[in-house]
Amino acid sequence: MPRAAKAYAIILIPKSSHAFFINYFKPISLCNIFYKLVANRIQLFFPYIIHLSQSGFIK
Repeated sequence: MPRAAKAYAIILIPKSSHAFFINYFKPISLCNIFYKLVANRIQLFFPYIIHLSQSGFIK
């Protein structure tokens, strides 16, 4: 996959209007749309390659 397709940005959104410290922000990740499309397509194959007992892949 091209390097630009895997690029994303992390944005800090203030939780209140007077956010001065880092714990007053919440991080939001902005993914490239191509990367999201590939991730959504590959989710169709998860039941075939990941056993149900593996809880790390639960939405």
